[in-house]
Amino acid sequence: MNAMVARLPAEVFEFYRRHPSVLVLAGEQTNATDPEIATDFDNVIDLVSAGFAVHRGMLNANQLAAVDRPIGSNPRLVLWRAERHFVLFRVKR
Repeated sequence: MNAMVARLPAEVFEFYRRHPSVLVLAGEQTNATDPEIATDFDNVIDLVSAGFAVHRGMLNANQLAAVDRPIGSNPRLVLWRAERHFVLFRVKR
């Protein structure tokens, strides 16, 4: 673990683990259903006052599919910019 991550409060990691949408965005497995992930993602956007979401291109095909199903079709996200390794979405308020 690098020093920057070691300085983060434990609450950051607890938040991360409590939100299946964040796990999916990180390419991790979750037992949550697609509707649960989609609802959680909406909640996370509101909780962190996100202005946009970054969909990283470093995920394998299965991980991308897991992200695209519940999150890629989110009606609150408007495609803003797409490049080779990332896609940026504006969040409609």
